[in-house]
Amino acid sequence: MPGIWCSRTEEGLATLIWRLIQDVANNEAANPSSSWRITSGYSNKRNIQDGWREFAEDILQPFFDYLSKRVGAESSILHTLERYRARIEWFDREELYTGFEADRANGEEV
Repeated sequence: MPGIWCSRTEEGLATLIWRLIQDVANNEAANPSSSWRITSGYSNKRNIQDGWREFAEDILQPFFDYLSKRVGAESSILHTLERYRARIEWFDREELYTGFEADRANGEEV
């Protein structure tokens, strides 16, 4: 996770970055030019796109990496359920489509 923050744990850093993301979104909704101030305060890049890119690489990417790692490490059950859901949906789709094809006149009822 990024450099100097007032939290020493990954969970604390993730919470701080999530709050930062929410603040940026709220400020941007209220004042669309606020994004320039955020990037100019974070980065010394003159181009706003370069400033946002640096912000995203330094702050957002580590946050998303953290989330991905946590979801991957702690959710084998979630992964199993997701696979099960996908198989059930596929099975239901086939069955519903077959029923629809068998009685096209009343297909929507099927």
